[in-house]
Amino acid sequence: MSLTIVVHPGYVGQGVGSALMQGLLGWASERPGLVKIELRVREPNASARRLYERFGFTEEGRQAKHVRLPNGRLIDDICMAWFAPT
Repeated sequence: MSLTIVVHPGYVGQGVGSALMQGLLGWASERPGLVKIELRVREPNASARRLYERFGFTEEGRQAKHVRLPNGRLIDDICMAWFAPT
């Protein structure tokens, strides 16, 4: 399963991302056998990385120069994961 979650720039910093993460992890806690949730976040998006870390996600690796921005600049995607409590 794959899911994309994005907060509109006009709503950043208003708790929307936290509410989405709470909902996601609440859903995950009701899924027996679910072991891991993986995500990717663009390297310059420090606020999103902090959000994910607050919810227990840890960095697993990077995909170097994986995303080309409209200005042509290449940036890394950071791979993060959350592991269900055992």
